[in-house]
Amino acid sequence: MFLISRLCLPSYLLTYHKIAFTRPLAVLVFVAYSPLLCFTRKVAVGLEVERQAIEAEADKAQADALQEESNYHYFQNLTSIAEAAVARVRNEEKWQQGQGHLLPNFRTYADLYKVRGIDVEG
Repeated sequence: MFLISRLCLPSYLLTYHKIAFTRPLAVLVFVAYSPLLCFTRKVAVGLEVERQAIEAEADKAQADALQEESNYHYFQNLTSIAEAAVARVRNEEKWQQGQGHLLPNFRTYADLYKVRGIDVEG
C-alpha cells in the first residue's frame, strides 16, 4: 500500500488499489468470523427456545396461583356464611332462654317469621 501511494497515480487509481487491497482483507475477516457468527446465531435460537419454555411454565404457574387464590376466596366466603349461620343459631337459643331479644317487638327470629308469614322449620 505504501509503495502505491508513493507513485504518482491519479486519485481514481489510488482508490481502486485501496479497494483491491481492502477487499481480500474483508473476505478473510468474514471467513474467520463466519463460524463464530453461526455459533452465535445457534446460541441465540437456543436461548429463545429456552425463554419461550420458561414463559410457558411461568404462565401455567400464574394460572395455577390465580385458581388457588380464587378457591381461597370462595372457601373464605363459605366459612363466613357458615359462621354467620352458627352465630344466628346461638343468638336464637339465647333469646329463647330470655337473654335479650332480636328487636323490641320480637324476641327471636321465629317470632319475627311467624308475624311475617314466613314458614321456618327447625
